[in-house]
Amino acid sequence: NLSKKFIEEQIESLLSQTYKNWKLIIHDDGSNDNTVNIIKKLQEKDERIILIEDGIKCGGAGANFLHILKNYSTADYITFCDQDDIWLDDKLSTLYQVLKDKNTAPYMVYCNAYFYDGKEITGNNVVSVHRNNLNDSLFLNGGIQGCSLMFNKQLKDTIIEYPEYI
Repeated sequence: NLSKKFIEEQIESLLSQTYKNWKLIIHDDGSNDNTVNIIKKLQEKDERIILIEDGIKCGGAGANFLHILKNYSTADYITFCDQDDIWLDDKLSTLYQVLKDKNTAPYMVYCNAYFYDGKEITGNNVVSVHRNNLNDSLFLNGGIQGCSLMFNKQLKDTIIEYPEYI
C-alpha cells in the first residue's frame, strides 16, 4: 500500500522542518493497512501530530482535505501534504516568511517541487508555468500541486464556502 510505504518518511520530513510552530492534522479516511499504527507510533514522538479517527470516509484527497479544513483546522496558515510527499527542511519556513504578514485578505504562496522515486531525485521543476496574476493562477495548469501551497485563514474561509468548485 502506497500510504504505508511512505507515511513514516513523509512525517519524519515534517518533523525535520526548521520552522517548528506547526501541527499536523491527519484524518484517517479508511486505511486498512498498518498506516494508523505507524501514525500512532509517531504521535508518541511528537505531540504536534494529531490523528482524527471520526469514521467518516470522504472518498478522495480533495474531499478529505476539505473535511479537515471545515471541521478541524483552526490555523492561521495552512498547507496540504499527501502521504507520499517528502519536504525539504526549510519548506515551511520559506513559505511562511512570504505569507506571514498577509492576514487581511485571502492570500496563497506556492513553491516548486522535485520528482523523487523513493531513492533519488529524478527530475526538477514540477511547475512549468509560473503565474504573475490571478487570471493565470485560475486558468493555467502548470503543475502546481496542493502540497506546494501555503494559504492563510482568510483564503481557507473562502474555500470552504464553495466546496463544489474546489
